Amino acid sequence: MSSFFGIEIAKKSLLVNQRAIELTAHNLANATTAGYSRQVLNTRAIVPPAGNALKNTGAANIGAGVDIISITSVRNGFYDAMYRKENASLSEMSAKSAALLYIEDVIGEGAEGGLLQTLSAVYDDIDLLSQNAESTLYREQLRQDVITLTNGLNHTAAALHAYRREQDQNVQSIVGQINELATRVADLNNAIFKYELSGNRANDLRDQRNLLIDDLSGLAGTMVQESDDGKLTVTLGGVSLVSHLSVHRIELTPGDTDPVTGTMYVKPTWADSGITVVPAGGSLRGTLDIRDSQSPTDPGIPYYLSRLDTLAASLVEVFNTVNNAGYTLPYGGNASRTGVNFFSPDHTHAYDITLSDELLESSANIAASSEAVSGAENWSNAENLRLLLSLRDSSQLISGGVTLGNHESFMRTLTTDIATAAHYTAGRAETQREMADAMDEQRLSVSGVSLDEETINLVRYQQSYQAAAKLVTVLDEMLSTLINL
Repeated sequence: MSSFFGIEIAKKSLLVNQRAIELTAHNLANATTAGYSRQVLNTRAIVPPAGNALKNTGAANIGAGVDIISITSVRNGFYDAMYRKENASLSEMSAKSAALLYIEDVIGEGAEGGLLQTLSAVYDDIDLLSQNAESTLYREQLRQDVITLTNGLNHTAAALHAYRREQDQNVQSIVGQINELATRVADLNNAIFKYELSGNRANDLRDQRNLLIDDLSGLAGTMVQESDDGKLTVTLGGVSLVSHLSVHRIELTPGDTDPVTGTMYVKPTWADSGITVVPAGGSLRGTLDIRDSQSPTDPGIPYYLSRLDTLAASLVEVFNTVNNAGYTLPYGGNASRTGVNFFSPDHTHAYDITLSDELLESSANIAASSEAVSGAENWSNAENLRLLLSLRDSSQLISGGVTLGNHESFMRTLTTDIATAAHYTAGRAETQREMADAMDEQRLSVSGVSLDEETINLVRYQQSYQAAAKLVTVLDEMLSTLINL
C-alpha cells in the first residue's frame, strides 16, 4: 500500500465536505424560492481494493475513504399527488364560490328593492287597488311598481348574461394558460432528459417542472406519471396533455349559442381529435360549470336565468289572461274595453319582459272590472282584479312544465336556493383550502429547507473539513519525519 494512501483518503474527505458545504449554501440561498426542494449529498464508503482480500495484512481491511454517489432532491411523490388533488378541488370550489356570491348579489335577496320585495310590492298594490278600483293614484302606483319589477328582471337577467360572457372569457384565458404551461413542461422534459443522460440528476430543473405541474393541477385537475426511463406524462381528464416531448394542445371551438341573446360560447376541445375536454377539477371545471350548468344540484348561470325566465313567462301568462278577461276604465276618447294585455305577449323572458303598449300608455288600461265601465257604472268594480289577487296564495301555478306554486313563493325559494348554494360552496372552498394547506405543509415538512437544520449541517461539514485538513497536516509531518530518517 502506498505511503501516500492516507493523504489520498484525507483529500477525498476534503473534496466531499467542500461539496457538502457548497450544497448547504445552495439550500440556504433557495430557502424562500417557490417550489425549491431541499437537496442532499449522498455518499458511500469506498471499499478496500479486491486484491487486498488475498493479502494477510491489516491493511487489507482499510477502506479507501469516501465518494459522492449523487445529489438528490428530497420529495415525497405521494404528498405531491395528494396536494395536487386537493389543489384542483380548491380551485374548482373557489371559482364556483366567487361566482355564486356574485349571482346572489345580482338577484338581490334581502336587499331593499330586490326582486322578491318588488314582486311583493306589486301584489300589495293589487290588493289596494282591488279595494279602490276607481283610484287613479293606486292604479299609477301599481303601474310604476310593475315597471320597477320588469326593469329589475331586465337588469338582473342582463347582468347574469354579461357575467356568463365574462365566464366564457375566463374559459378562454384558462385554456391559454394550460397550453402555455404544457409547452413549458414539455420543454423542461426535454432539458431534464438530456441533462440526466450524463447520469446526474437535474434537481433544479425538476423543481421548476413540479412548480408548473402544481399550477396545472389548479387549472384543470391534471395527473402526472413518470416512467422508469424518465419520461413524464401529464393527463387531463384521462387524455394526455403532455407526453414527454409532445404537447396535445387544447383549442376553442364554437359551442352552444344562447337562444335569448344570440351569444355563442366557446367549447374547449382537443386539437388533434376534436373531442371535448372534460376536466376532472380545477378552475376550468368550476368556470365551465358556472357558465353552462342547468342542474339544480350543481347550478350555474343558465339555471338561474331559466328560473327567472320561468317567473317572467308566468307573469306574462297569468296577468295577460286576467287582464284580457276584464274591462278597462274609459279615458280620453277611449271607451271601456276588454281584451287588453297587461304585459307584452312577445317578450316572455326576464331579459326583455315589459308592459304592453296599452299599459305603458295609461294605467286606466288595468282591467279591474268584470263588466264594462260606462257613465257612473262599475267604476268601483274590482271583481276581475280580485281574480288576479287570489293567485297570490295559489299553489297551482304552472309555466313551461314547471310548478311555481305562486310567484312570491317561487321567488322566495329561488333566493333561498342561491343563498344556500353560495353558503355551501363557500364552506366547501374553505374546507378545501384547509386541506390543501395541510397537504402543502406536509410535503414542505419533507422537501422544504429548514434554516436550523442547514445551519447545523454547515457546522458539521465545516468541522469534518477541518478534521480532514488536520489529517493531511499530520500525515505530511509523518512523511517528512520518515524521509528525513
